[in-house]
Amino acid sequence: MNRWSGVRAAIGAPVESLAFYRISLGLLLFAELALRFNYLHAFYSEEGTLPMRLLGAEIDPIYRAVCVHCYSGSLVYQQVLLGAQCLVAALFTFGYRT
Repeated sequence: MNRWSGVRAAIGAPVESLAFYRISLGLLLFAELALRFNYLHAFYSEEGTLPMRLLGAEIDPIYRAVCVHCYSGSLVYQQVLLGAQCLVAALFTFGYRT
């Protein structure tokens, strides 16, 4: 018995088409994240459009705990976060542990 027969029966699609979907979704996600590097300073840093000192009083404490971008407004911190997101998108594209 083929080990993928249960997946085909449950999902109704061949594994190859699911892999194509995963790869194309990963490439789109990686491209979008890579293009976001141009706008880190303007939209994510403390010198940007909405600094954390102004946003801090307006947001919910639960959102502040969950959103990792709210932990720090420094540009280096935001670059590290976006780099980690790009790495995860690349791993998703290549199929690491999917």
